[in-house]
Amino acid sequence: MILMGVTVSFGQLLPLSKKDSCVIINSLEKYEFFVEKSDFRGASGALNDAAFVYWNNNHYQQAANYYEQSLSLNEKVANEN
Repeated sequence: MILMGVTVSFGQLLPLSKKDSCVIINSLEKYEFFVEKSDFRGASGALNDAAFVYWNNNHYQQAANYYEQSLSLNEKVANEN
């Protein structure tokens, strides 16, 4: 597959764009804010936002780590979604 002039195979780690990096930084800042406020549902959503960026760029292990943290927060508030 050719993406923006670069040959990419499926499963290959893609570099994060500046926009992606910014989304991750903002999401993790939101996570910290929500945890301080004991808003675990909001914190979970922020982690999901960061995980989504990693997942879309084939950084599956990093994405899985954030998704697992999010799941743990959801269990605290009995959110089964």
